[in-house]
Amino acid sequence: MHGDAVNKKQEIKPDYAGRRRLLLGILGVGLIALLWSTANRQIIQRDYLEIQGKHRYLREIPIPAHRGEISDRHGEPLAISSSMFSVWVDPRHLPNSPKFTASLASLIETPLAELQTLLTKNKDKGFVYVKKNLSPDRGDQVKALFERYRLGSAGLEQEYRRYYPSGEVTAHIIGITNAEDRGQEGVEKTQDAVLAGKPGLRIVMQDGQRRVVEEVGLVRPPEPGRPLTLSIDRRLQFLAYLELKRAVIENKAVGATAVILDAQTSEILAMVNQPSFNPNDRAKLTPAAMRNRAIID
Repeated sequence: MHGDAVNKKQEIKPDYAGRRRLLLGILGVGLIALLWSTANRQIIQRDYLEIQGKHRYLREIPIPAHRGEISDRHGEPLAISSSMFSVWVDPRHLPNSPKFTASLASLIETPLAELQTLLTKNKDKGFVYVKKNLSPDRGDQVKALFERYRLGSAGLEQEYRRYYPSGEVTAHIIGITNAEDRGQEGVEKTQDAVLAGKPGLRIVMQDGQRRVVEEVGLVRPPEPGRPLTLSIDRRLQFLAYLELKRAVIENKAVGATAVILDAQTSEILAMVNQPSFNPNDRAKLTPAAMRNRAIID
């Protein structure tokens, strides 16, 4: 009986040899697959993967170019470009603080409710402008606010805004530019190729919150636009404007035009129209006021 029990135990003893071979086979296949995957990434797809990796942390950032100055025959400025700032934020990583939002709204001169609506509407986006054409003084205050809250998910970008010292006195001659600093009317439009500069380009390394970690290099420097001198005499332009406006008011005229030429050279020394417009106040621009009657009519 004892011998039969021993034989029965020997008969039912499991054999792990097959399982070991199967397991080793699976591990061998996995190792071969791992080696092939490594070789594929390191040799075959190396260039492609490097490019894809750079796309995730390298960014090309344009450098705005300074638009050329327009001046009269005596060098008096008629159109200049002043440095301004655009404020951007990443709504996903802003502090959940009513005090911060209120402070930001005050500094960028935007109603609090309007700013809150903008941030809520773009809460899932990683980048949104909250203000453009912000003055340098305000820009410094916004920058200080971001630094106080240690924000990497917000910043400022430098840009240029066109300013016209003579306002509506020379508005029809000089014209205006749009938000992209391209000429839309007057000399700004006809001589845009001369006045417009060429933006530069730099490459930076950024983290996931768009913070610049390192300056990689300068691709090309910005090329400022060329200055332009007109035949206009600003003093005569101002006198002609005052006299024409007085005549329109006294005669209750709908509109009027005056042009002063140099009798020897036929150069235009002054050209004014009524009604006129203030190119520094875009909110009140109307097509009728922007009509250059001296040229069109």
